[in-house]
Amino acid sequence: MVVDSSFDRSGDLSEDSNDDILQDQNTLMLSQVPKLDLNRINKQSSALHTSSIQNESWRVYVQLIDAENIASKDSFFSGLFCCASLILWNEGSELDLPIQHNVGDVSINKSLFSFELEPQQRSKPIFRSSSPVWNQGFVFADTYPSFKVMQATARANRIIKDNLRIPIDGNDLVLFLTLHDVASDKGEVFIGKTFLSVRVGQPQELTLTVKKPSGEPLMNDKSIKSNIRVRIAYGSSQHGKLSLSEAHKNFVA
Repeated sequence: MVVDSSFDRSGDLSEDSNDDILQDQNTLMLSQVPKLDLNRINKQSSALHTSSIQNESWRVYVQLIDAENIASKDSFFSGLFCCASLILWNEGSELDLPIQHNVGDVSINKSLFSFELEPQQRSKPIFRSSSPVWNQGFVFADTYPSFKVMQATARANRIIKDNLRIPIDGNDLVLFLTLHDVASDKGEVFIGKTFLSVRVGQPQELTLTVKKPSGEPLMNDKSIKSNIRVRIAYGSSQHGKLSLSEAHKNFVA
């Protein structure tokens, strides 16, 4: 299914001034991280009011906070960044999917993945840190279809383009995160991935274990598990489970 260009697309909600405010990002404590400001989200377009299916303007809000205990082969030139996408989840489907974000990594064994996605969101790189603090907020208005639909499409093309994405409509989703390093002569190197089941409900803050393509937990040099920390909420302006007041209480400092 090709996305109608009239509906709102996903976007980056990050403040342009974050780099000036967070001068020492590698030592920033969680209590100092500003929460996502939902006032920055654009109001729904008039096109959404013309459809009974889309008129609730469903959104998934994700704040990528930080990562911890990431092993780096070259700590001085290393620049860690994260890619994020949403996938429609079918009941009974595996949560740990054999997929990858397409960022130009030529060193990875592509036989480990069924196909690659064009990332919906991409964070800024944080250099010279094994525990980077991004503090970037993203809003998702659309999602990739289910794994089975993309798998059928990938038989002809291993890279799934963004024109396959569909509007979010309140169904269960999967948040797909991948961690990469920009510092390499082989391109932007894949480090690990993690998945999170996303359902309509109250905002929450979660710590996710980063995994290798094999599914094993990623460890640093001291055998400590690597993880990514996020805040996430899923709802709409008309859905009682995620009222605007609740969203502000959980996402706005």
